[in-house]
Amino acid sequence: MIVAKRKDNKFTTEVVIAEDSQVRVVYAGQPEASGGTGTDFRPGQLVLAGYAACANMTVNKALIADNIEFEDIIVSVEADTSQQDKTKIGIKIEIMADISQEQKDKYIQKGKTCFVGRMLSSEKEFVEIS
Repeated sequence: MIVAKRKDNKFTTEVVIAEDSQVRVVYAGQPEASGGTGTDFRPGQLVLAGYAACANMTVNKALIADNIEFEDIIVSVEADTSQQDKTKIGIKIEIMADISQEQKDKYIQKGKTCFVGRMLSSEKEFVEIS
């Protein structure tokens, strides 16, 4: 479970992630122009970071499973929120490996549809939890 608690009067929020018998903490906040400290991740950045990390790990795992040597995987993600009822999420996955573009495209598609990618693109239903 993830629990967010107010940390200060500058919109800093302590996000506690309790899972797999471990507790981790990350801080979210707002930029100074919005009354925050400007030092913490903004919530939207955390969502995009989760997608980028998930895509990277998915490609990494698939390449290793197929015994393909690679130098690096770079995933870039950005969001366009300029339309009120629509968010466009762009992703670019670069695979530094000596394989064909066709092979790279197969792994790139796996990265785009990682767990978080599927979560972001699927229909949502928000419900109360107890």
